[in-house]
Amino acid sequence: MNLLFRQPISVFCIALALRALVVFGFLRDMPFVSDAANYAAMAIGFLTAFPGEIAFFWPPGTALILLPWHMLFGDSPIVAQCVVLVFSSLAAALTVTVARAVLGRESDLTWVGIAACFYPASLLMAGQTYSQHFIAVPMLLIAIVLIRYLNSPKATTALLLGLLLGVAVLVRPSALSVTAALVPFLVWWNVSPRNGASRNGAIPGAVRDVVLLLLPVALLATPVLLHNQKHDAGFSLSTNNEWNLFVGNNRYTPDYKTSHFGQRAPEDLPREIRKYLRAQKGSLDREDRERLKSTTIEFMKENPVRTIVRTWNRVKAFWGADYIMSRQIQNHFDLGSRGVIPLLVFEAGGYLLIACLALVGFFHARSEIARAGLFALPLLALAYQAPYSIAFSAGTYHYPVFFLLFPFAAVGFGEALRRRKPIPLTGKRLLACLVLLALFAALQIEYVWHTIKAT
Repeated sequence: MNLLFRQPISVFCIALALRALVVFGFLRDMPFVSDAANYAAMAIGFLTAFPGEIAFFWPPGTALILLPWHMLFGDSPIVAQCVVLVFSSLAAALTVTVARAVLGRESDLTWVGIAACFYPASLLMAGQTYSQHFIAVPMLLIAIVLIRYLNSPKATTALLLGLLLGVAVLVRPSALSVTAALVPFLVWWNVSPRNGASRNGAIPGAVRDVVLLLLPVALLATPVLLHNQKHDAGFSLSTNNEWNLFVGNNRYTPDYKTSHFGQRAPEDLPREIRKYLRAQKGSLDREDRERLKSTTIEFMKENPVRTIVRTWNRVKAFWGADYIMSRQIQNHFDLGSRGVIPLLVFEAGGYLLIACLALVGFFHARSEIARAGLFALPLLALAYQAPYSIAFSAGTYHYPVFFLLFPFAAVGFGEALRRRKPIPLTGKRLLACLVLLALFAALQIEYVWHTIKAT
């Protein structure tokens, strides 16, 4: 039985069966909701008009992934749901593949497989065309290829890494920050004697690999940039990303917000704010963009302290507990305040358990996780977070990179099991871990407080 959760193929099959049971059983009557509905509509729109006569408000990657399947099997929502099921299950299988590359204990690998199959947020979201599914897979593949590159730097591996980054950028432009972080990291790794670099050829090899990394990203992103420029949206990958930056950094925005202006509908906003945002989402012309851009930059310059506070709040919110699908299910099935509690315990509790185990696992990671994984996995997660820190953040956005932390959680769980202690540490390391867990708990309490206050 344990062997089933150690093999990517069997994990994929188990994850697929579980997610299909949730989507076509428990949530069989639930339509696409929130951003998922917009991505699904964008893909259907591409069937009749590609790439369209307006700038891309949403990044086109998700719709482009769904498009060929709609072309083959029609525009039924079930087609898109099946694609999501495959990607969600593939993420579980790739999580095990990442773990196999960095973990030494088979028992830890089993835990990763079980956690990946049963991860609550993934199960509940499996029928929704959120872009999180379609960015999680390339991010996991990037981790696998990056670890392979760090173990044995090759030009072909760098090129493959660039191709995956290019795909990721089209799905969520936040992957650009991952690309930016990898450039100096790969140079350092190639020239560092600790990583076995020789004096001759290290720098030229590093430069070559950086070029091979950046070239596919540029080639894949350029058509989107040109399309948006043609339709008066500047050289952007999506106007939504600009919108997030504008509404996240002005004098009307709460310093801690869990959604745009505290989850209020545009018609519920004060008149002054509606006037400021006179252009509705998706229809910003050049004048609107320049106006919002100038006021955003002006506010940030005049209010550096508030900008720093907001940035720090967004960093914290990024790691807030998952709850989005519980709320969406509550709204659709009219569950009420009490009816949603089991779902919240399941969704948020699953995240908190794995996150706390990962924090404990960090203190044992040096002896249990391969050196390449120690560098690659946290780097990818933190680099991916960066854009959300300056624009707009919520707990659901950690989904694509949270899988990268499963190996650390497996180490934490394994050490606790072997030593028969909830926190298998002593002395200063135990104190440091307790402080870290306390800070994480405070972060969650703050996140819950502001979320409740905004609704």
